[in-house]
Amino acid sequence: MRNNLKIYTAALLNTLIVLFSSAMDQSHVDKQLRDIAEIEKTIAVQALLGAESEADATDKWQWSPLHLAAAKGYSGVAKALVKNTNANVDGRNQYHITPLHLAAGRRAESVVQILLDAGANPNAPDINLQTPLHWAALAGDEHIIRILFNAKAKPLAFNDHRMTPLQVAATYGHESATEYLEAITLYELLEYGASLDEIVSHESVEDLLEEYRRKNRARYRSNNP
Repeated sequence: MRNNLKIYTAALLNTLIVLFSSAMDQSHVDKQLRDIAEIEKTIAVQALLGAESEADATDKWQWSPLHLAAAKGYSGVAKALVKNTNANVDGRNQYHITPLHLAAGRRAESVVQILLDAGANPNAPDINLQTPLHWAALAGDEHIIRILFNAKAKPLAFNDHRMTPLQVAATYGHESATEYLEAITLYELLEYGASLDEIVSHESVEDLLEEYRRKNRARYRSNNP
């Protein structure tokens, strides 16, 4: 029985990885994804993830099963992976993208919370220096932005275009996300020493952010290692 379980484990983990590493036609990919979604609802997935499996096995692009679960919003699979295996919640693919980046961009709120509860880093930068908060801002998801901020995500983090999550959300016209990011960015600016006089003398939070960044480059660099 144990040997059969190991075989089943290896086969299903391989299916997860193959979805990103093979040149299957889209109809076959869709069928595989539907099959995995069904497996998530059965006791089989618990048996799979309770076995001695290679939970951090990756394909040639360094995608792990947890990356795939996050990208597809499979909360049951993600929860089982982090709870019952040694899956690395901060594992990075070739673009330094973590499962938390993918879940935030996918607007998969439950997966974001699962990963954070398992200790995922809310400030991990991808290859473009974008944090999960940048990804949530790009998606315009205010709820996930709140969750990440409550988990100590930094609103003052800059990507490689020197843009904060606030500026990303504003650029893409996400109004509610922009309003919330304005509020938490102001909070962070006050924490970093901006005065109320500075805040009220500027037409927008973005103007203040840019001016304050220029005046405090060293502090911002320390905030964005």
